[in-house]
Amino acid sequence: MRRGWVLRILDGGGPFGRGLRLFGLAAILFAGSADAAKKEYSFETNPVRLGQKALEEGKVADAKALFEEAIANEWEVPKARAGLAEVYVRQGNSTEAEPLFRQSISEGATPEAHAGLGLLLLRLGRVDEAKIEIDEALKAKSDLWDGQFAKALVLIQEKKFDEAKGLLEKGKKKNKGIKDGEDRYHFGLARLRFESGDLPGAESEALLAMSQNQTDPAYTTLVADIYVKRNSPALAIQTYERVLAAPGASPTAPFYHQLGGLYEKIQEPNEALRRYQEAVKVDSVYAPALRDMGRLYLLGKVYDKATVAYSRYVQLVPDDLDALTGFTKAALETRQFKSAHEAAKKAFSMDSTRTDLRLLYARSAYQDRDRERATQLYASVSDTTLFDLAFGQLATVALRPHLIFGPR
Repeated sequence: MRRGWVLRILDGGGPFGRGLRLFGLAAILFAGSADAAKKEYSFETNPVRLGQKALEEGKVADAKALFEEAIANEWEVPKARAGLAEVYVRQGNSTEAEPLFRQSISEGATPEAHAGLGLLLLRLGRVDEAKIEIDEALKAKSDLWDGQFAKALVLIQEKKFDEAKGLLEKGKKKNKGIKDGEDRYHFGLARLRFESGDLPGAESEALLAMSQNQTDPAYTTLVADIYVKRNSPALAIQTYERVLAAPGASPTAPFYHQLGGLYEKIQEPNEALRRYQEAVKVDSVYAPALRDMGRLYLLGKVYDKATVAYSRYVQLVPDDLDALTGFTKAALETRQFKSAHEAAKKAFSMDSTRTDLRLLYARSAYQDRDRERATQLYASVSDTTLFDLAFGQLATVALRPHLIFGPR
């Protein structure tokens, strides 16, 4: 309906006509303001293009803001969702990344989104699902390098090394830098050599890939795996520390997190914790570092900090059973009984076969003064040697509850 025609219709006399005119003008102004809220972009200001460029440069936080801006302004939304999914992959948050990739695909995203989802599923060990997405990507665009790279990784897992190398060589011919995926070529070759037992060759290619792209956690993970397999995690640490000391170095959260993991392997938990803290400074929502901070704080009996770290982590990844268990233990020690009870209840609902979770749930119910639930849970445990003696035996809870809960 044209705006001028609307105004002519509303141009009636009397109070009713004036009321209609006011209502119509308000509606038109509201529609105009809603339109004005949506930005228009040129090639130079396109947030999707700039977000992809930021990812190539390792500026993950900048890329996230740009993709979110594009989505808010309904600009190239499928591509923006796929870009935001890739940001979450770099941040180690597959829980957020996977649905974004799938939504992007459902909205008509490019083959790159299928390839990106396939790579994520490979990392998660869901190979059969990954194959479907990779095949979809290559069906739509047979020379797509991301798709060829993902297919090569599948072939490497299947020990089809010659076929995998053939696909990687296709990428080598077209790649000239990280923008065109040269880092992925070197990573793919490193993975191939690692799986075929050529550890020196794998080391050389993996270090080259990592030097080109420090934001992909898979690269630093492979470097660590190579040195661990050579029984030399200290060498991996030296390599990482040299990168940190290089002029102009801007380490990413995954980089710090992988370095922390290496320090754990040589049994230096304080150094590991320091690297996890650095990771969170770089990216406050980098989930793997928050998880491992919580775990180390819990082991060190620093319960208040363990509670904070686990709390931030489970907000990002709410269905991590081990993290819910860790949070429950830390929250009980800091007397956050209600939160502990809620977390334990959720953990127990995820796996009711584990006796340790049953007892943890019973303990948190007891502390939260849920007398009936605690009694039921304790009564359902047959192995009384596992009981938490600090909270009494089954007979105490079941037969003399007033000693624990107070008078009825």
